[in-house]
Amino acid sequence: MDFQYLFTVLARRWRVLIALGAVGVMLGAMLYATYPETYEARAVLEILPPRSASGIGSWNADPDRYVIGQVAVLDNISLAANVASKVHGLTTQDVVTSRTIEQEPKSDIVSVVVNRTDPKQAMEIANQYAALYIEGLREAASEQTDKATTAFDQQLADIQASLLTIETKAQTARVAVDQATLQLVQVNGDPARAQSAQQAVNTASSELASAEAERQQKLAVYSAILQNKGQLALTLVSNVSSSTVSKAQLPTAPAANSAKLLAAALAIGLPALGAAMLVLQAAFSQQVVVEGEVEEALGAAIAAEVPSSLYDPSLDDLLDGVPASAVEAIDQLCVRAEANAPDPEVITIVVAGAKRELGGSRVAVAMAARFAAKGATVTLVDGDQAAGRLTRAFGATGFGGIPALLARSATIDEKEAVRGSARRADSTRRSQRVFAPTALGADVTILGLGAKVGQPVFRRADIAEVLEAARRQAHVVIIDAGPVLESAVALQLARYGDAVVITLPRDGQDRGELAVMAGQLSEVASRLLPVTSASVDEIAPLGDAVEVEIEIAEVDEPASAPDRAQRRVRTPSQRA
Repeated sequence: MDFQYLFTVLARRWRVLIALGAVGVMLGAMLYATYPETYEARAVLEILPPRSASGIGSWNADPDRYVIGQVAVLDNISLAANVASKVHGLTTQDVVTSRTIEQEPKSDIVSVVVNRTDPKQAMEIANQYAALYIEGLREAASEQTDKATTAFDQQLADIQASLLTIETKAQTARVAVDQATLQLVQVNGDPARAQSAQQAVNTASSELASAEAERQQKLAVYSAILQNKGQLALTLVSNVSSSTVSKAQLPTAPAANSAKLLAAALAIGLPALGAAMLVLQAAFSQQVVVEGEVEEALGAAIAAEVPSSLYDPSLDDLLDGVPASAVEAIDQLCVRAEANAPDPEVITIVVAGAKRELGGSRVAVAMAARFAAKGATVTLVDGDQAAGRLTRAFGATGFGGIPALLARSATIDEKEAVRGSARRADSTRRSQRVFAPTALGADVTILGLGAKVGQPVFRRADIAEVLEAARRQAHVVIIDAGPVLESAVALQLARYGDAVVITLPRDGQDRGELAVMAGQLSEVASRLLPVTSASVDEIAPLGDAVEVEIEIAEVDEPASAPDRAQRRVRTPSQRA
């Protein structure tokens, strides 16, 4: 698939591309009007897991999961409600629809992006989001600290109560030691009393030592709890590791409006999408796209492209003058056809179509007009028995045409013995009645279908006789054969031409039909002159047929061309 193929496909569907472009522009304009210009403000946060006062991270799970969880906190509607309460004139819905939370890929950086038509509001919303989020983290940390402080205070109170109990025991033990010691002094050498007093001293001393040890233990625990409680105040600050990296600034210029981008995308994307679909449709269809396919199938390149202006006038007006824009194309065909003719004195041109309604009759009449303009006499033969366009358009139904020509030939064969001037005069009359004159007089005559338009009036076996009569009448014989594949007569006519002009549609020519036509016309491939023609719906109607009345010159020899007929052209309305 080369550039020429793509260009050809798109050039043939330029109306579709323009329509899609217009639709894209209109949709883009509507979208742009719906979404006004906005200002973007951005506050940037660094979200880190909480840390203890010692600097060791206290988040034991995956830090990335912690950041994802905090993004959900930022996106929570309750935080949006708090922000709305801080910024004047906003509702929670206004905040939610204007802010976007964006996390940098694989990082702890999170941005609060706000788009508003008011730049000041955009800045305030972004900064309030950042401030309230950090404040919320600290409040959460403070709540945890308050709970820990309460627990510490309860532990200290319990230790203090234990210390009071221990002190009471120690005081009791001291009293007992003092009393036992006094008794030991007063024994006066009594061994039994001395032993009893000593045991009492030992027991009281042991109890005092035990109380003192327990008191020291409690005091150590008490001191540790006090130290932990002191560190808890520092934890409140150091536990919140997240911070605001940069506050939002007041935006001075509108942000890149996504509506603008979408409008541009619609204006460009719809035609691009349409172009892609057209190319795919052409690639998978059975229709001919580029001219090279025609040359490959028929063995002949496109000889000319017939402009649409050729289809503006009616057929009879076309004979008076070919539109200026079509002259070059028609002259090219005339020159190529004349170059193909082996006998320059008589040229036979067959104009046929790949299908009906491709302007073959118009091409034939236009070529006749151009040959006549250069001084040649031309006979137009209406070989399209189904349509009979030339016969109807030039009012030749009142002339004998091909049926009279064939009937005369049969009559002469049967009455070969008839001789004399009477027969010659009769032959002159019949000859003049067979060929219908046109507005150009004898320079261009019509060998039509007579009154039998739409009926089969001649067969393949009659073609040679019909063409022989036409060649005797003029220097150039142009046959309107109709669709080449519609009848055996049309196909046989094509084989008689010195040049065969094949009208093909600019669009919609089936590759299969082209291949069949190439096979049928293989004998005349060197004489083919393919032309591209307007589509069926572009061809203008034939217009009013004309009626030509003549007076037959009653002479032995045919009259000179200017005196052959006195012509009067009338439309059907004038005839009525």
